[in-house]
Amino acid sequence: MSRLKAERLTLGLGAQRIALLGESTRIVLEQAPDAAGFVALQAALAQPARKTWFAPRLQVCVADSLLRYWLVQPPANVASLAVLQAVAEARFSQLFGSTPAGWRLRADWQLTQPFIACALPEALCHSVQTLAQQQGWRLDGIAPAALSALNRVAGQIPDDGWLGVAHGLDLLYGLRLAGQWHSLRLIRFDTAPSADALLERLQGEARRLAVAGDSLPSSWLWLGEAGWLPRGERFGDWRSQRLGQGAAPALALQLALGASA
Repeated sequence: MSRLKAERLTLGLGAQRIALLGESTRIVLEQAPDAAGFVALQAALAQPARKTWFAPRLQVCVADSLLRYWLVQPPANVASLAVLQAVAEARFSQLFGSTPAGWRLRADWQLTQPFIACALPEALCHSVQTLAQQQGWRLDGIAPAALSALNRVAGQIPDDGWLGVAHGLDLLYGLRLAGQWHSLRLIRFDTAPSADALLERLQGEARRLAVAGDSLPSSWLWLGEAGWLPRGERFGDWRSQRLGQGAAPALALQLALGASA
């Protein structure tokens, strides 16, 4: 009987940590996901003990601190994906002050309403693809942390409300009005915010978005694994609800971010 054991692996990539997680595998490296980090991961995979299994499928989850997010507003009468991509690239350049060369764009492309776009570093994507090829693994995909969380609860996102997705010290928050994204911003905290500090920060964000006394939604929906996210039914004057995750990519990302798991 073969000693090889097939298992599904998930790779979590944080800013300063890499974690590979499987049924019988846990490799955590204090390495950035750069060229040196992937060399270190290859060395760990070459250990004799690792040769008793193989992984035909690999899922990858990338920390939001390594990514760029923005909203794209399609112009009127757009009829092709190529035009949408050009609009997304132009918006990227406007927001980040450079062309998207060296970045790989992902989006849930929409012709008639605003949508979220994301950019992953091309070098990181190439390193992941090389790793999978060298190990003989099938790469199922490279998922941005926040987008992965949003996709898992797509049917539960309200038409009107605030939504926050947090992993590690990153918070991607958005505002939805009448079923459309109105605003999107990624906040990167230096340390885990207290409940009061988080409330003060987001109250400031709400004041910034309020125009001419317009009424903004009175509820927050929270996703993600960050331990500092609100858990009660109230968050200041807002209603508050937290949805659990529990998916393997999120666990691998927790390990990569240094969170307990």
